[in-house]
Amino acid sequence: MMVRISLFVVLASLLLCALPPQRTRSRVHYRAVSRRALSAVEKSRFEDVHGLQIAVRLEFSNDSDVPVRYLANAGSVVPAGYQLFRERGATSWQSTSPGRGREGPPGTEFTGVGYSWLELPPHASVEFEAHDWASHTQEHAFSTFVREGNEMYEVISDPYVPLPE
Repeated sequence: MMVRISLFVVLASLLLCALPPQRTRSRVHYRAVSRRALSAVEKSRFEDVHGLQIAVRLEFSNDSDVPVRYLANAGSVVPAGYQLFRERGATSWQSTSPGRGREGPPGTEFTGVGYSWLELPPHASVEFEAHDWASHTQEHAFSTFVREGNEMYEVISDPYVPLPE
């Protein structure tokens, strides 16, 4: 009986070693943690024509067992990507353009000295605050891009809505 159990353990271990590496796509998350109204002092710091109203605390995390590379603003750990918006109840996102807009493969418009690819270790996260405008008919989100081997994909945060008036 003991020999059978040991043989089973050895075979199971060999089988697990033969499995392909873990895919991280489903284990990289972008969460809207909280939101708050900007104070009058904070609003006065911006030359804002769009009506910045809220600060959103976001968390970008790697819940996998392998490191991932993500697009960041140069000189910062803050993920780079799009600010997304849609009417409540809609299923497709519209985006603000960080430059030329969505041309070519995802993320290819984020090139040059303004961006860098950073490694996010396994089970690590980056938390930061971003400012956003508010429209009570819309929900918003942020996106960034992740590289996994030769594949690049976009990760979209949880949607969030403006604060109640």
